[in-house]
Amino acid sequence: MVDFADVDTLAAGYHQRGGQPGLAYGIVIGGELVHAAGLGERHLGGPPPDDGTVFRIASMTKSFTASAIMALRDDGALKLDDLAGAYVPELRDWPPVSPDSARISIRHLLTMTAGFPTDDPWGDRQQGLPLEEFASFLSKGVRFNWAPGTGFEYSNLGYAILGRVISAVTGVAYPDYIRHRLLNPLGMTRTGYEAEEFEVPGQQASGSAGVARGYRRSPGGWSEVGFDRPARSPRWAGSSAACATSPAGSPVSPARSRPGTPGSAIRTRCGAPAGGRCSCHRS
Repeated sequence: MVDFADVDTLAAGYHQRGGQPGLAYGIVIGGELVHAAGLGERHLGGPPPDDGTVFRIASMTKSFTASAIMALRDDGALKLDDLAGAYVPELRDWPPVSPDSARISIRHLLTMTAGFPTDDPWGDRQQGLPLEEFASFLSKGVRFNWAPGTGFEYSNLGYAILGRVISAVTGVAYPDYIRHRLLNPLGMTRTGYEAEEFEVPGQQASGSAGVARGYRRSPGGWSEVGFDRPARSPRWAGSSAACATSPAGSPVSPARSRPGTPGSAIRTRCGAPAGGRCSCHRS
């Protein structure tokens, strides 16, 4: 039998190290959330987070993108060894890295072996990039660190491209397909791509009451960092940034993702390109 008091003591000790302004945690037994608590502040000067607080889950969105790709593979809608350029036309004119190198496949993007260089923190700054601008960016080509299939390197760009693949195959926007195929069937109603999905009516003036805000450490202590502003047009998604719900047991929600294309990220609500980072999760 779990001693919840021991768990609370462990969590309190971790929080007292000062590595974050607030945290929420929970214990699931037999598929049920049996204990949950929060410490600190969900936003500076605000109440502690709890099992209903929504957090941005950033690159955990990539798991949703990968799951969607595998579901489409299982449906026979695509093959992992299909060339990415078959679905994302801007890639078709990219010259090969070497005369004998492979072209980029969906498998390469999925396993981060496409040869792209690591793109943090640049990728995070592209989350609001409209799809049209992302397409223009891709059409100009990119630099490679490796020939596809010869080395692993973490890439947000690759998952943003997977978001484009998902949209091309399904004919719907990346976040819409993620909701239809994954979130809704799993009952993940507290997962989305924009913080605004989780705001409490009448409390917008003081911020998203149910959403934990971002922060950074500054010389004077913690300072808040707001969510990216929602884009007015579809953005690159699939790589990062969704929002998800509760600490253990309850459905997790993805937050916003990276530049306009589907596939890069899920986040508070997916307005960015799909594929990279994922949603807001209440945790």
